[in-house]
Amino acid sequence: MKRSILLLGVAAVLASCTSVPPVSGTIVAEQGEIRVHPDGRIEVVIEPLSDK
Repeated sequence: MKRSILLLGVAAVLASCTSVPPVSGTIVAEQGEIRVHPDGRIEVVIEPLSDK
């Protein structure tokens, strides 16, 4: 048990010392989109309601 706690602690310290890799992507929903850019910006695009 002590060994696993020690390994988790070392892993957490090593992970905190590294830089976060750039993340990008798009989530498409019924009402619009959420875009995540590699520089950390988040863009929310909401589609207007249409009268049909």
